Amino acid sequence: SVLIAAIGLSLWAPLPHTLKRRLGLAGWVFVAGIVLFATPVFLAAFTGSRAIIMATPVGGLTLMAGWALLIWAAAKKP
Repeated sequence: SVLIAAIGLSLWAPLPHTLKRRLGLAGWVFVAGIVLFATPVFLAAFTGSRAIIMATPVGGLTLMAGWALLIWAAAKKP
């Protein structure tokens, strides 16, 4: 619970505007990657269609792009 409290308190810390934008972009790319990765897997499991599973790598690539953006946001000076 201390770790969760520390994370919550760090979210209130003032961040430069450019860093907030970069982190926001990385967050939205992560959300898109999760949706693009999980949805085809979910649909293939429930419908039995194997054609939809071919879209899963797009989600994986999007998740990797999210990680790259997060690293870029952390490494670049605000």
